[in-house]
Amino acid sequence: MTALTNQQIVEQLKSLKNWIYVNNSISKEFEFKDFIEAMAFVNSLALEAEKMDHHPDILIYGWNKVKINLSTHSAGGVTEKDFQLAKKIEERFK
Repeated sequence: MTALTNQQIVEQLKSLKNWIYVNNSISKEFEFKDFIEAMAFVNSLALEAEKMDHHPDILIYGWNKVKINLSTHSAGGVTEKDFQLAKKIEERFK
Protein backbone atom coordinates (compact mmCIF):
# COMPACT_ATOMS: atom_id res chain seq x y z
CA MET A 1 0.00 0.00 0.00
CA THR A 2 1.35 3.42 -0.98
CA ALA A 3 1.47 6.43 1.33
CA LEU A 4 -0.85 9.27 0.37
CA THR A 5 0.44 12.73 -0.48
CA ASN A 6 -0.10 15.62 1.92
CA GLN A 7 -2.77 17.02 -0.41
CA GLN A 8 -4.61 13.68 -0.55
CA ILE A 9 -4.53 13.47 3.23
CA VAL A 10 -5.86 17.02 3.64
CA GLU A 11 -8.69 16.25 1.20
CA GLN A 12 -9.66 13.01 2.93
CA LEU A 13 -9.59 14.63 6.37
CA LYS A 14 -12.52 16.78 5.24
CA SER A 15 -14.74 13.68 5.46
CA LEU A 16 -13.78 13.03 9.10
CA LYS A 17 -14.82 15.12 12.09
CA ASN A 18 -11.97 16.60 14.19
CA TRP A 19 -9.19 14.36 12.87
CA ILE A 20 -5.84 16.07 12.32
CA TYR A 21 -2.69 15.26 10.39
CA VAL A 22 0.35 15.45 12.65
CA ASN A 23 3.70 13.62 12.88
CA ASN A 24 3.03 11.63 9.71
CA SER A 25 -0.21 10.17 11.09
CA ILE A 26 -3.87 11.05 11.42
CA SER A 27 -5.05 11.52 14.96
CA LYS A 28 -8.13 12.20 17.06
CA GLU A 29 -8.90 12.47 20.76
CA PHE A 30 -12.14 11.12 22.19
CA GLU A 31 -13.70 11.89 25.57
CA PHE A 32 -16.14 9.66 27.43
CA LYS A 33 -18.31 9.98 30.51
CA ASP A 34 -16.16 7.54 32.49
CA PHE A 35 -13.34 5.02 32.42
CA ILE A 36 -15.62 2.08 31.63
CA GLU A 37 -16.97 3.78 28.49
CA ALA A 38 -13.44 4.67 27.38
CA MET A 39 -12.29 1.07 27.81
CA ALA A 40 -15.35 -0.32 26.04
CA PHE A 41 -14.58 1.96 23.10
CA VAL A 42 -10.95 0.80 22.99
CA ASN A 43 -11.99 -2.85 23.17
CA SER A 44 -14.45 -2.40 20.30
CA LEU A 45 -11.67 -0.78 18.25
CA ALA A 46 -9.35 -3.67 18.95
CA LEU A 47 -11.78 -6.10 17.35
CA GLU A 48 -12.19 -3.95 14.23
CA ALA A 49 -8.46 -3.32 13.91
CA GLU A 50 -7.72 -7.02 14.20
CA LYS A 51 -10.23 -7.82 11.45
CA MET A 52 -8.46 -5.32 9.19
CA ASP A 53 -5.00 -6.45 10.33
CA HIS A 54 -4.26 -2.77 10.89
CA HIS A 55 -3.46 -1.70 14.43
CA PRO A 56 -3.60 1.90 15.65
CA ASP A 57 -1.55 3.48 18.38
CA ILE A 58 -3.97 3.94 21.29
CA LEU A 59 -3.33 6.12 24.31
CA ILE A 60 -5.73 6.02 27.27
CA TYR A 61 -5.14 8.95 29.60
CA GLY A 62 -6.87 10.72 32.40
CA TRP A 63 -9.78 8.61 33.43
CA ASN A 64 -11.96 9.13 30.35
CA LYS A 65 -9.86 10.12 27.34
CA VAL A 66 -8.57 8.10 24.38
CA LYS A 67 -6.21 9.29 21.66
CA ILE A 68 -5.93 7.34 18.41
CA ASN A 69 -3.02 7.69 15.96
CA LEU A 70 -3.18 5.99 12.59
CA SER A 71 -0.39 5.46 10.09
CA THR A 72 0.85 2.57 8.00
CA HIS A 73 4.37 1.96 9.20
CA SER A 74 5.23 -0.35 6.31
CA ALA A 75 4.32 2.41 3.84
CA GLY A 76 6.05 5.14 5.79
CA GLY A 77 2.97 7.30 6.23
CA VAL A 78 -0.78 7.58 5.97
CA THR A 79 -2.56 5.31 3.49
CA GLU A 80 -6.10 4.64 2.39
CA LYS A 81 -6.22 1.86 4.97
CA ASP A 82 -5.78 4.44 7.75
CA PHE A 83 -8.76 6.37 6.49
CA GLN A 84 -10.82 3.18 6.24
CA LEU A 85 -10.07 2.39 9.88
CA ALA A 86 -10.73 6.01 10.94
CA LYS A 87 -14.20 5.79 9.38
CA LYS A 88 -14.90 2.55 11.25
CA ILE A 89 -13.73 4.21 14.47
CA GLU A 90 -16.10 7.12 13.85
CA GLU A 91 -18.99 4.66 13.39
CA ARG A 92 -18.26 3.14 16.79
CA PHE A 93 -18.04 6.53 18.51
CA LYS A 94 -21.57 7.62 17.54
